[in-house]
Amino acid sequence: MAFVALAGCATGNNDSKTYPNTLDKNLVIKLNLGNTANQSSTLDVYAGVNNIAQDCTDTYEGEIILSPGLNKIGLVPGRRVYLVVAAIDRGDFLGRNQGYTVKEGVLLTPEPDKRYEIDINYIDEMLECKLFEFNGSRRQSLPVVSISGCKPFRSG
Repeated sequence: MAFVALAGCATGNNDSKTYPNTLDKNLVIKLNLGNTANQSSTLDVYAGVNNIAQDCTDTYEGEIILSPGLNKIGLVPGRRVYLVVAAIDRGDFLGRNQGYTVKEGVLLTPEPDKRYEIDINYIDEMLECKLFEFNGSRRQSLPVVSISGCKPFRSG
């Protein structure tokens, strides 16, 4: 199996490129920050979009800044992606940088005519992630699969 580094995924640095997000919106990321954000720090949350090839190698497409509440994203139906949500706390306590980053990833191949939802809860400096698929009005829970669960496609 190929190892995927995903070095550029959801870093939140100034050199990151922005995901174009011009497609029909088939994914909603619901972000709940709760009451856990440290008031003396700045918390930024991003979603990095990585296209995943047949051999599980990646192509970084860019990132989207997430806001609390609903964030609508358009993904190419039938194309496998790895979404990495990163919460970056740029905290400062008594003049010392106490910042940290937590990440959670979801491997997904959106199907045509279906919608998806990722519920992200930021609690006690951790990300909790739940994935759902909507087929019409029917909502189904899906397992959250990380990049380590990527299986290369076999041709022929």
